[in-house]
Amino acid sequence: MLSYPAAISLSNHTLIRLAELIRIQRAERRSRWRSKASHLCKAIAVLQNYEGARG
Repeated sequence: MLSYPAAISLSNHTLIRLAELIRIQRAERRSRWRSKASHLCKAIAVLQNYEGARG
């Protein structure tokens, strides 16, 4: 596989804005609603296993 180095000349203002947008997007991905949703899914799975073992 060949790779070619590339460069784009951007102004300092553009680089700062791009970094800001990346930080915002990463913060949204790590938001609390996702972690709560995963904990809820785990709780539902535990309940289903518990009810399955009882029944």
